[in-house]
Amino acid sequence: MTAILELRGVGKRFGAFSALRDVAFDVGERETVGLIGPNGAGKTTLFNVITGFLRPDEGSIRLAGQSIDGMAPAQRVARGLARTFQTAMVFPGLTARENIAMAVRQHAGDGLRWFGGARAASAAAEIAVRLLGDAGLAHRAETPLRDMSHGERRIVDALMSLALSPRLLLLDEPTAGLTRAESDRLLGILRRNHADTALLLVAHDIDIVFGHCDRVVVMELGRVIGSGTPAEVREDAEVRRAYLGSTGG
Repeated sequence: MTAILELRGVGKRFGAFSALRDVAFDVGERETVGLIGPNGAGKTTLFNVITGFLRPDEGSIRLAGQSIDGMAPAQRVARGLARTFQTAMVFPGLTARENIAMAVRQHAGDGLRWFGGARAASAAAEIAVRLLGDAGLAHRAETPLRDMSHGERRIVDALMSLALSPRLLLLDEPTAGLTRAESDRLLGILRRNHADTALLLVAHDIDIVFGHCDRVVVMELGRVIGSGTPAEVREDAEVRRAYLGSTGG
């Protein structure tokens, strides 16, 4: 399988504290990979390094075969990398369509500039309506986000990232606060309707990760301690000791 993301020997220190230590793994094209580990394992730090919000102290990162070391976050977005956050980055007073259309125009504006003013807005709105339709939320397109359920807002947040047509989408706790049914719906939408996008997701719910991911990477104290299919990870003795056998998340 061709790798869309390649991490090799990635390290990050904060003073004397090593937040990441020799992290190395790949995410394949169109693959869904779960990243799990106890609190303090380094998962969010790794996301910040991959997206360019933190600079690693050592190691290399390649996206679609090209080095993105030293690139600013916006440059990485232009190369096909997008991210959702633990808290939905939406505007409650705007409708679902307006939130997504705004993301389209802000992040993919270069491709719409030739339309000009009203036509650019119309093109962005069409993309937003299509994405909402794919997610089964066409009937909520004109509903302000403040009037939608938490689960629906999380879906809109994910659709705002998908509006960038990313090759790789990083999902930071996308199912936080959702019921199991809502979580299954959100991840089902991402995998079913956007099959060309690879997913790297952090989630504390083991059942969600094992139920929706092709592979799982396990971290502890800033290092990778195991990886493989969900079945392989379940049987890994070190993983069971460090994480699966504990009650902490």
